[in-house]
Amino acid sequence: MTAVADIIKQALRETNLIPLGVEPSEPQKQEAFQLLSTIVASVPGAEAGENLMSLAIGGDGIDAPAGFPWYGNQIPANQFVRKNTRLMLNLTDEGYVYLDPMPSDGARMGVVDCAQNLDLCPFTIYGNGRFIDGNPDVTLVLPGTTKEWVYREDLGQWVTLTPLDIDGDMPWPSEFDDMFIIMLSLRLNPRYGQVIHPASMEILRKAKSSFSARYRQPTQVGTEDALQYMTNLQTNGMQRGLFGDPNALFNQGYPY
Repeated sequence: MTAVADIIKQALRETNLIPLGVEPSEPQKQEAFQLLSTIVASVPGAEAGENLMSLAIGGDGIDAPAGFPWYGNQIPANQFVRKNTRLMLNLTDEGYVYLDPMPSDGARMGVVDCAQNLDLCPFTIYGNGRFIDGNPDVTLVLPGTTKEWVYREDLGQWVTLTPLDIDGDMPWPSEFDDMFIIMLSLRLNPRYGQVIHPASMEILRKAKSSFSARYRQPTQVGTEDALQYMTNLQTNGMQRGLFGDPNALFNQGYPY
């Protein structure tokens, strides 16, 4: 994987904003990093991939009618969270979930600590056969955590997508470095009164096309709420966004 610092340096070099062999200044790096963080966060769901579907975990501070679909703090090991899901945490105790054992290349997972209480209610995400940032599982303990991962099929693991680390690596394969270098250069150039070369724009066009082709995924349409509430009463705790035994779910009229 390519270092974030290298992407920043190459973007500044793209239109000669810094001379060859010269390192960016600290203000230049910080300015470029803020822009690159925005670019990296905006690419999934726009350039390629699917938008995330929210899945509520826990009931802290939630007041809802009887039968309203919500989830406990733990999801049993025989069920797992579908890909491209954002877990909205309102934990009342320690919690855990298992990820999809066969995620698509470029699939994403997100988590938001809505209750701001991960220090009191730690939350563990199991890779379920795939590593997460080099480990079989990750436990979140920082209150207010907001984070996303992307699945890299070439690495066989989930890697942190956001927040980006200025001292870390890019989450996407190095073969797409040109796309991020030129996109960052386009954002930086107006601040320096520069215009990018048409050859760079052609490279960007080809890189975006390759990126979209690589990570294109079918968009899954969510179930209508009325149907969801009805089947929720029949599925013995199996809720929207989870996959369990397909035959058992189908026999109970569960939409998945």
